[in-house]
Order: sequence, then C-alpha cells, then structure tokens
Amino acid sequence: MTANSPAPDIKPKTQKITLKVKCPDASEEPLILKVKQSTTFIKIYNAVAEQRGVARTSFRLQFDGQNLVPNDSTPADMGMEEEECIDFLIEQVGGSHSRL
Repeated sequence: MTANSPAPDIKPKTQKITLKVKCPDASEEPLILKVKQSTTFIKIYNAVAEQRGVARTSFRLQFDGQNLVPNDSTPADMGMEEEECIDFLIEQVGGSHSRL
C-alpha cells in the first residue's frame, strides 16, 4: 500500500441474531427470523405479516411482556440475544361489559 492510496473501506460487522416468533396457537411452528441487531421492528412486523398472511395492523409483537414499537426500536434496544422468543398476539377490538 502506498502513502497516497486510500485506506480500504472497512465496515463494522453487524451481528445477526435469530428470533423465534411464537403464536398462541401451539399447533403452529414458531416463525424463525434472522435479523441484524439494528433492524427496526417495522421490518420484523412486515416479515411476520407476510409469513402469517395477515394485515400488519391486526397483531402485536411482545417481548418479556412489553409491546414492541414498530417504528423506532430495535432488538439491540430491547436487549435481545440469540434465540429470543417474541410473542405473536392477535389484536382484539370491541367487547363491552354487560349490564345486569
């Protein structure tokens, strides 16, 4: 390498982790996703919606009892590690108390 040649472009290696998305219905296999720690949850929501064949707004994803915010958080923000499980919950709308 000469003194005038530019330094090679070295990108930091981003670590990918495997996440399991579990359905409440035990008959379905968990969905396995391999993502970067810096991937926003909107991409994970979109992948789950496509794989499950449902609208992106019809379900929630939870990790350790906390809803995963689609637009601004990442697996790194939530402290997720390899083989972590995410819960897939169908959004329920409606219902009321009955009056006696």
